Amino acid sequence: MAGRRRAARGEPPASGGVVRDGRAIVTYLVGELWRRIGDERRAGEWFDRLPGEITSPTKHQWIVKAARQQTEQLQDWFRRAA
Repeated sequence: MAGRRRAARGEPPASGGVVRDGRAIVTYLVGELWRRIGDERRAGEWFDRLPGEITSPTKHQWIVKAARQQTEQLQDWFRRAA
């Protein structure tokens, strides 16, 4: 229940709530949800947290790129890399 309250207040999940390696993805997705409902300030806050959640720059490169895109040039669809 406490985790739900933290999320409702826009706070990041407690470190024990999500496996460390998956926190970057969850952080990005929460930011994306805030963006899609129109709260760009909260979306930006979550996207800004993303670098601190990266455990493997190579593995998480796609999510860093996606967060940067959604912060700088919003898109609802991603193009497949050629």
